[in-house]
Amino acid sequence: MVLESHEKAKQERTANTAAFDAMVAKLNPTMGVGRPSYIPSLDRIDMPPAESFVAYENYCFTMGHELGHWTGAGPRCNRKGITERTGFGFGSSPYAYEELVAEWVSTLLANHFGLRESEKDAQNRASYLKGWDSKLKGNPESLVDSFRDAEKAFSWALTASGERLSYEEQQAKELAA
Repeated sequence: MVLESHEKAKQERTANTAAFDAMVAKLNPTMGVGRPSYIPSLDRIDMPPAESFVAYENYCFTMGHELGHWTGAGPRCNRKGITERTGFGFGSSPYAYEELVAEWVSTLLANHFGLRESEKDAQNRASYLKGWDSKLKGNPESLVDSFRDAEKAFSWALTASGERLSYEEQQAKELAA
């Protein structure tokens, strides 16, 4: 039953997920309901209801990924993979690069907010990163470059929402610059 599912999702919310939700609320992205996606032409994030996820933290990880894409728009980080869509078909190098950036952003946000996932979910995340990285074989620096772009996006999101960077996060931001 959906109500029971929704109540379960609410019960799984913690201080960590509440802090994540507060950051998202402060960023105030335009939201829609649907498959998890960022739609650049509308500058909108679509997400299914939280209760459709096994655990609320899974919802947060997915939202973090879509926020990663959202940060690439012109008024925010102005990342080429979002602002210049030429040659951006599914599976292309630019698409793969942007998927890596978004997944790194999700991971950085999860770490910052102390979100945890199951071992199986962590393995799935690693496979996801590996799969997109394999599309970029022609550019061995792509993994490092995507992480650098993700660090910039992560720092932007935290700063724009009024969150404070930890000492380690501040050091990483300075290295990424």
